[in-house]
Amino acid sequence: MKHLRRKIVWYFILFAFLLQVAVSALDSTFEFFTNSYLGQKDTGGWAFAFGIFFTLNILFFVLAAFCFYRFVKKAVAKEAKQQAEEQRIMYASLAHDLKTPLTSVVGFASSLIDRKIPLEKQDDVLGTIHDKAVQMNVLLESMLSYSKLGAANYSLHMEKTDFCKFIRNISAGFYTDFESHGMNLSVEIPEKNLFVMADKTELSRAVGNLISNAISHNPAGTEVLVKIIEDKKSLRLIIADTGNEIAEADAEKIFTPFVSGNEARTAGKNSGLGLAISRKEVQLHGGKLYLDLGVPRFTKAFVMEVPKCKE
Repeated sequence: MKHLRRKIVWYFILFAFLLQVAVSALDSTFEFFTNSYLGQKDTGGWAFAFGIFFTLNILFFVLAAFCFYRFVKKAVAKEAKQQAEEQRIMYASLAHDLKTPLTSVVGFASSLIDRKIPLEKQDDVLGTIHDKAVQMNVLLESMLSYSKLGAANYSLHMEKTDFCKFIRNISAGFYTDFESHGMNLSVEIPEKNLFVMADKTELSRAVGNLISNAISHNPAGTEVLVKIIEDKKSLRLIIADTGNEIAEADAEKIFTPFVSGNEARTAGKNSGLGLAISRKEVQLHGGKLYLDLGVPRFTKAFVMEVPKCKE
């Protein structure tokens, strides 16, 4: 939606400029014509010339307005088609991802009702039903989060935040997960206060998705680095790992909702929206999120850039 608004603004500026150029050219032509070919007392000629050039001005205005309308209409139609296609893919993919756990829940529940499950195995079956229900809930919450972030009336609750402390606390919350997966986490965060304007809830979800992604989609023994680099106007959060490689051709695709590659699957829940949600959340903060395949010693790195604010 923001892209569409920017495009309409640029169309308006372009057509306003072209209209101004056309009107200026007509005015210059009118002045040259009247000064060169009409005398001061030729009131009839002056009136005729003024009528002609006034009509041409109106025609140029109508033509510019019509062209602006057609260009805007085409842009709106293209945006609407793109959003409709994205929603179609989202709902189709969500239905596909929900089908497997839902089938398991229905099947196990029916077996319990029909008393086909031995008593000693019922606890395991109930645990499976619970896990599948949790998985479906995560899928639905991911879709709702992604839809919410794309809403035109959605706004962040921004506050001045110490980015270093913020990332340090989030990373600490994943230490147990790294240990249980046999991974090594290194943290390189400056011992100083570096501030950003952030919605802590949304930005923590974006960072958490990236760290969960590193844990869920890499083998044991993977080295993971969480690092903050201060630039002149922004702060860069780098989450790099030595795990599974991502092809350069897929570096942008993995941020597409429900992309087929496993790297877009967040936290092992198969939502297919983790990286797409993270990118949207970072963009709402005025930053950008991308994949860097050129960080030394690491197979890949997700880089989050957010604007820095004064202390």
